[in-house]
Amino acid sequence: HDLEAEVVLGAPQGGIGVDMRAFGGITIDPARAIARCGAAVSWRQLLAATSAHGLAPAVMPFNLELSVGGTLSAGGIGSTSHQRGFAVSSVESFTAVTGAGEQVVAGPQDRREVYDAVLGGLGQFGFLCEVELRLRPLGRTTRTHCLLYDDLATMIADERRIMAEPWCVHLEGFASAALQGVRRGPQGRRVPFARWFGGLHVSMEFDDDAPSVDPLHGLHHREVLHVEDSDSVEYASRYDLRFEFMRATGAWQQVHPWLECTLPADAATALLPELIPTLPVFL
Repeated sequence: HDLEAEVVLGAPQGGIGVDMRAFGGITIDPARAIARCGAAVSWRQLLAATSAHGLAPAVMPFNLELSVGGTLSAGGIGSTSHQRGFAVSSVESFTAVTGAGEQVVAGPQDRREVYDAVLGGLGQFGFLCEVELRLRPLGRTTRTHCLLYDDLATMIADERRIMAEPWCVHLEGFASAALQGVRRGPQGRRVPFARWFGGLHVSMEFDDDAPSVDPLHGLHHREVLHVEDSDSVEYASRYDLRFEFMRATGAWQQVHPWLECTLPADAATALLPELIPTLPVFL
């Protein structure tokens, strides 16, 4: 009741939008590997603060301009999720204001009902003000192997195999279409058709010397397209160019420019090779 809420354009029907820009500030405790930050802090700001101590948030979204509070209200998926789960899995504690106007400090052992409801709760039970996040060690260099696969089923099988390897810090799978011309569709009208391929980016982190491990051992890729060493902080922002392109083309103005979904592993293995080829080839 003591908070000033600003109703903003695009707020949920029957709800309000709250301007969170005042909820900033970052404090790093390197000994505990914990970051404490306001909900309005962006992941880019948080990474800049933690990387000075050789640490990084356990899970970060690909869009580093998203706020920490907004991401944790949705769950949060990143390229380290195969090891560390959703971003909400690394929340040590938080301060939130519930729908009843109560300010609550919650954690796994304290006010657990609030902890479970607010994290991933899409703002329906309260909003985050400040959070404590567990951090992970950050190697200075990220080495990425970019692999091409003839089919998605083989790529997914390799993905499931390699995700258990402790050195595999980042893991991303892709699908891409190679346009092959036009053919007659179900209605007799000619339509574009394509051959779909899989792509896998497998990344390790290190400080001085790369781990003495062959990251490609036992995999079934068609070929290695590219191998690259990047500064690990710069690597975290690798999708900036994609988001700039989306803004330039107007895609960013869509209500949901992209969607992130989760499936059980077995369901994904069965569904994705059938689903992906039905998508428009320009995707």
